[in-house]
Amino acid sequence: MLYTYPHYYKKFRCIASACEDTCCAGWAITIDPKSLKKYRQAEGGMKTRLQESVDWKQKCFKQRDHRCAFLNEENLCDLYMGMGPDSLCWTCKTYPRHIEVFDGVREVSLCLSCIEAARIILGTKEPVRFLSSENDKEESCEDEDFDFFLYTKLGEVRDVIFEILENRNLSSELRMAMCLALAHDLQRRVRDEKLYEVDGLLERYRVGSMCRAVQAEEHAQEVKNTEKAGNAEKDAADIGETAPSGAGAVVDRFCRRLASAGLGQYSRFETASELFAVFEKMEPLDAAWPERRDGMDEILYGAGWETYEANRRAFLDANGTRMELLREQIMVYFVFGYFCGAVYNDNPYGKMKLAVAATVLVEEMLMAEWLQEKTQGTLQGASGSQEDALAAGDTERDTVAVVQNKIRGKVPGYALPEAQIVDLVHCFSREVEHSDENRGLLEDELVKREEFCLRALLAASVEWK
Repeated sequence: MLYTYPHYYKKFRCIASACEDTCCAGWAITIDPKSLKKYRQAEGGMKTRLQESVDWKQKCFKQRDHRCAFLNEENLCDLYMGMGPDSLCWTCKTYPRHIEVFDGVREVSLCLSCIEAARIILGTKEPVRFLSSENDKEESCEDEDFDFFLYTKLGEVRDVIFEILENRNLSSELRMAMCLALAHDLQRRVRDEKLYEVDGLLERYRVGSMCRAVQAEEHAQEVKNTEKAGNAEKDAADIGETAPSGAGAVVDRFCRRLASAGLGQYSRFETASELFAVFEKMEPLDAAWPERRDGMDEILYGAGWETYEANRRAFLDANGTRMELLREQIMVYFVFGYFCGAVYNDNPYGKMKLAVAATVLVEEMLMAEWLQEKTQGTLQGASGSQEDALAAGDTERDTVAVVQNKIRGKVPGYALPEAQIVDLVHCFSREVEHSDENRGLLEDELVKREEFCLRALLAASVEWK
């Protein structure tokens, strides 16, 4: 068996009761068949408790007030205490370790939904290295139709994606755009059963360690100046598929194609607001999450695109360096955890869309919290027009819009604390990754809706370069 894992993986140590969070709160934990059988056959003092606390139809632990039925007041597991560590189901035994199962391969990572793991992942400033170890254990995956050739090609593509994502000579936005275009081009070859073309495709995207970055301002200006509009989902040959003549030429040519790809009809404002609308449809797992999430859309988008644009520029002025690294960290995390899983649904493009959407959503929420703190500070010291507005009975929404208009482009260079970034990312991960329904909703919307077509997501990625 071959095991692959990120280089920081072994740094994790559970801090147990010292942790400010609770792993299983709000999480309907799925029980694997082996553990489910064990629970059905349980005897002794835990028999009745198990019968009452397991949803046998849904094959998961029941929830009581958004807490696992076995989670006691000390945030410890009664099942563990009553029956020992061997009683835990697969998920509870392995969390916060996420294991992707392939034929002869296990890919192991830490979950961002665990705040201690999130501290390690987001605290790793150097590019992630993936290590491998092997033992004599032989265990195949349960899928008899496992397509090993497709899995091999997905792995090769993912290696190039990591090469792109971790090339810090390029802006993080450009790296995201290149990976999205690559996944789009790959999808056509998967669909048409032309995997023999993948090697040639990868040569058109290889940037290696020698590529040079093209200045962000130049690309942003190219995107804004272009008025040539192509078909919404035309083959990405217009964007990325071109014969390279060196790594720098690959990047230059990609950027020129990007600038003429008709992105002017899309904007980050529109795409991000649509993404946020989908995110708000998700069933909250943590009872406290809606209070934190709800209202962010109004803060971000309520005053219109001009205010959004100015606020975003101010946000990046204050937090741009951290966002550069954060985008890379989240993209690498989602690509490692999900991309090769496309061997089971033939949809690598959808997996890449998920990574891009998660990265955009996290950054939008961080911007909302940054603006909210600035807005609250302005409101506390407000006089004149704000007080007059409140006295006149205007809504809080109107008042916030007024404040946003007054502060846009003039917000002091306040950077978000790292602890706040880690906390929000881990909360987001828990809401999306701990629920098959929530993650499925996001993936389905990304695949089906025209608002999330290739060019819309490209525009959301590169508009602020």
